[in-house]
Amino acid sequence: MTQMRVAVTPGAFTGQKNTLARSAGEGCVLLGPVVSPDQAEVALFPFDLASCLRSEYDRSELLDLVASNARRGLRTLLLLTHDHVAPLNVGQPESIVLRTSMQWSLAYCSEYPLPIVVDDPYGAGTFEPRPWTPLPVVGFIGHSGILGLHRAARAARAGVTGPVPPGHVSGEISMVDEVLKTPLNIGLYIRQRALKALRSSEIVRAWIVERDRYFFHFDPVARLQLRDEYLRHLFSSDYILCVRGAGNFSIRLFETLAAGRVPVIVDTDLALPCADVIDWQGLGVWIPIGEIDRIDEVVARSHAEDGVEGFEQRQRAARAAFVDVLSAKGFAGYVAQHLQVEWA
Repeated sequence: MTQMRVAVTPGAFTGQKNTLARSAGEGCVLLGPVVSPDQAEVALFPFDLASCLRSEYDRSELLDLVASNARRGLRTLLLLTHDHVAPLNVGQPESIVLRTSMQWSLAYCSEYPLPIVVDDPYGAGTFEPRPWTPLPVVGFIGHSGILGLHRAARAARAGVTGPVPPGHVSGEISMVDEVLKTPLNIGLYIRQRALKALRSSEIVRAWIVERDRYFFHFDPVARLQLRDEYLRHLFSSDYILCVRGAGNFSIRLFETLAAGRVPVIVDTDLALPCADVIDWQGLGVWIPIGEIDRIDEVVARSHAEDGVEGFEQRQRAARAAFVDVLSAKGFAGYVAQHLQVEWA
């Protein structure tokens, strides 16, 4: 795996550790060995921007940190796992931002798609592809109610505020002043449309389990049981419906690939990670947003055209994409290589 010498530069910030900054051994993070700034090839900001970039004050502090690293001859690598989709201004091109939520048609400067790092569902076990059958099973298990959409709309109209982070003047930050604004969760509406089309289908078998809230809104004990049910559902489905949420990305997409199952991807102007080395069109069955009411027809046609051999190839390609590139270790190698070549 390609590695780089890394200077970890937190500045005055604290927050949730980002994936690439987590320890990978004595004196190492996932990108490579941690060294002093004068020996480093890149500076790594160790915190997820979602946990510490809230106001313009924070942005100003971050810009100072990026500028300080640039004076040492180092670009700063930052990670953002958040639903916010608009381009950021955090010191590019002296900084590079890897982020989960992006739209292909927007103009970004030194910002690239970031996969959601998920656990390997097989652990030490062995991946086995599903056999081809004439009637494909299309699965979905998760939150799909539109009640959350109405709540978010009411909150936006009311101008909901949040507490000010440490170091700020006492008071509250309004949603208008926040750097990372959460968009309205149109993904719930899109999910409902897709599920409605699948439920009434006679050419695919829909296996749909709907929850009244998101996974992390359940208590820890319930989550253990729900996780087991979720994995059994993944392993027992041929295809998994993957639709964006509030952000323009799907955690379920990466869990599907990790399980070696074929994603049914509703295209909402997605910008997917590692597109130069992953054949995203070949991995999944893509549904243009204008054809969502015919989703079962698209899946059934693709399934029939693939046949036994093609269906197995898709599953193996999905699993390989996760293991080789989209896992924590695989993505760290991808980032290190691109920092030295394409992103230079």
